[in-house]
Amino acid sequence: MSGKISTAIVDFQENLEILNQEALQERFDQLKSQWKQDTEMLSSISRIIKHPAYQKIILIGERAIPLILSDLQKESDHWFYALTKLTKTDPVKPEDDFNQAVEVWLNWGKQQGYIQ
Repeated sequence: MSGKISTAIVDFQENLEILNQEALQERFDQLKSQWKQDTEMLSSISRIIKHPAYQKIILIGERAIPLILSDLQKESDHWFYALTKLTKTDPVKPEDDFNQAVEVWLNWGKQQGYIQ
């Protein structure tokens, strides 16, 4: 009987983690959409990264890193500040341009196991 209970607990925990991940992805997508919509006409990077939705993504914490990197794989965007803040590292060199910075962060994410 205890084997069945242990299996049920593990199954419950796995299902809860899936639901948590789905809810996290949904929240990230909502915040990202709001951020992009509200900042699409802005040219000031500081105003773009100070947007409340962007800041809320940062507040998600480390669990936002793979979401940001996955998004960066699909579409280049100004995620560098958030990634630096969340990871406490910056693999980008000062001489790297925007596209190079994207590639550097994606390579970093692969090396760290956040994305494939």
